Amino acid sequence: MTRFWLVCLALVALSAEPLQGTAWAADPEDAARETFRDAKRLYDGHQYKAALAKFQTAYQRTKSPNARLYVARCHLKLGDLPAAYDELAGTVRDASEPRYEETRNAAAAELVLLEPKVGRLIITVDKSAANPRVTMNGKPVDNKKLGEPITVKPGSFVVAAKADGGKEKTEKVAVPAGRTIAVGLYFEQPAASAETPAPAPKRRGTALADESNFSTLETAGIVLTALGGAVLVAGAVAGAVGAAQAANLEDICTTEGCTEPEFSDAVTTANTLEIVSYIGLSVGIVGVMTGIAMTLLGRGESDTAFVAPLPGGGIVGYTGTF
Repeated sequence: MTRFWLVCLALVALSAEPLQGTAWAADPEDAARETFRDAKRLYDGHQYKAALAKFQTAYQRTKSPNARLYVARCHLKLGDLPAAYDELAGTVRDASEPRYEETRNAAAAELVLLEPKVGRLIITVDKSAANPRVTMNGKPVDNKKLGEPITVKPGSFVVAAKADGGKEKTEKVAVPAGRTIAVGLYFEQPAASAETPAPAPKRRGTALADESNFSTLETAGIVLTALGGAVLVAGAVAGAVGAAQAANLEDICTTEGCTEPEFSDAVTTANTLEIVSYIGLSVGIVGVMTGIAMTLLGRGESDTAFVAPLPGGGIVGYTGTF
């Protein structure tokens, strides 16, 4: 009889449906939302360092542009302007869906305001270098970033490169605010033989050419043209948003100039967007024109490029032989 009941219990155990582990696990999206809410509370409480870690976790889990926007804002509050700039630019790229339009517009507007406060440095290395190792002010630079704009705080930088075979090259470069500077690290070549005449010395150009060779200058021009176009679009977006808000205020205000206290914040926002739009359009146009001139200068053999700042804008000029 005892054996009979043991067999019955075994059959019941084998036929029982196994417990589903997922029923006990928390929904990942719910956990990410809770992390975002915790981070927002810390941010509102001015605990930016703690909030940054949680916003980064929320973004890694969801890739939400909203979380990335606050990652940028935390960097800005903590004084890391280059990181804030890169995250704002990333937010604009991420927020391509229509549902993120408000997030994209906010990031674009903040990006325009931050543009004049940072610089960008493009580092290129001699292609013949084997296993190049590049540092900037003593800190290693990821080889994946070579040839691309690196956002930096304005200032002076010592850029050095080492390669197999004992080759070394060091350059000092100053990166002003709001500018993109290119620097090339090229190792010394063997002296030219009688059969191979030495190349003609590179003619020093204007401030657009800096110390870069033509290929580097062409790369910088293309990048600057793209950045100028992005800033131009951001300025247009800010202008459109500001114009829409101003038109809405005209419809609902009862006094000339909309002086009612309850509309003061909205009026301030509309005016700020108008200023951001003006700055974005101005900076974007100059950036595109300068980038085109730099690109052409990098391709030419006997060229001259110049920039003449004027009140409310500037003139970019270029002459050369093609």
